[in-house]
Amino acid sequence: MTTNAVTPAGTIYISKPKPDDEGQFIKFTPKQTEKILFVLHPSLLRYTGIYIFCILTFWMVIPLLLLLFMYYYNNTTKYIITNERIRIIKGLLVRKFIDLEFYKIKEISLIVPFHLKMFGLGTIDMITSDPLMPAISLEAIHKTVQIEELIRFLVAQIRKEKQIQEVDQYKYEKTP
Repeated sequence: MTTNAVTPAGTIYISKPKPDDEGQFIKFTPKQTEKILFVLHPSLLRYTGIYIFCILTFWMVIPLLLLLFMYYYNNTTKYIITNERIRIIKGLLVRKFIDLEFYKIKEISLIVPFHLKMFGLGTIDMITSDPLMPAISLEAIHKTVQIEELIRFLVAQIRKEKQIQEVDQYKYEKTP
């Protein structure tokens, strides 16, 4: 196409990207400050009720398929705790990656049900300020008290570093 030619309205021309010295078109440098602190897997004991149901109805095929599905689904779930965020990876056929930055965590609670307490397991529930995921749970994990304290410390540290302060806007009314 010559420079004197008239281009019709609505025509889009995209120039070819030029590679850098290394032959790469997109320059990406991973963040070097993020370090993995814990990689956790939930315990199979979180499905105790389903296991009891499958044992009681073992002569049927569907409970055995359910048992196999729960086993493989549990093995594909992973909780990665870094010094900046929590990443939850789960899914058997379709992988789902959930990233939660520490500064978005509002409340942390520790739940230790009886059937998990016997094995030293617990669940950490977190309420977040993220509208897409208002609550997240790390279910049936070991060392719940230490991990909860670590998350609390990291939330305070990240908020202090980034100078982030959470403000909830509630309307309070006086009762007569």
